[in-house]
Amino acid sequence: MLGLVLTAGGARGAYQAGVLKRIAELAPLRDRAQPFEIVAGASAGAINGAILAARSERFGEAADEVARVWSGLEVGRVVPHRSARARARRRVALARLHAREPVRLDRHVRPARHEPELVAAYAGNGASEPMRRITPLAISPSEDLALVAQRFAHRMPRPLLFDSAYTRTLVDIGYRDADARIGEIEALISAEVDRQILGPPEEAHLLPPN
Repeated sequence: MLGLVLTAGGARGAYQAGVLKRIAELAPLRDRAQPFEIVAGASAGAINGAILAARSERFGEAADEVARVWSGLEVGRVVPHRSARARARRRVALARLHAREPVRLDRHVRPARHEPELVAAYAGNGASEPMRRITPLAISPSEDLALVAQRFAHRMPRPLLFDSAYTRTLVDIGYRDADARIGEIEALISAEVDRQILGPPEEAHLLPPN
């Protein structure tokens, strides 16, 4: 079983779009249904996950749509403004969003790396239900996105979150980061695609090797 977790983070959803776009270019996936049986997301990640779910039969088209949405995003489409007072409120709201601590994915992935011990302890207690071992693969920005945002500060009042030039740059960074690790990604996904095509092996691999 293959799952996809898309974190929150405002315009960082554009980074996810770039990662998804590169993954969808893998030959086994381009014209197939998405390989993820579970898609979980929060905030911006939930938006991306909803698009993937709505177009689950054609993963390539879904990933292209996610990238298209983020590449054309403008702040006025996210937070409509009608007056100077409304614009001031918008800037305050964006400032609060931007001030939030960036999502640290490693905090959530780190416990999964100790899962073999947890699985062993769980099985040792005589549990009747099987527990699956998780093999995590986390893709995180290779650049400081706050510094990237500073390059576009002239395009709108700070803080800059939803500007198409900024989000297109995040899409590009996500694409490059996924491309740099495409071998790892392909190895993980190919095993699941083979399972979907050929069916499960005779013996269920509840505890696959690391």
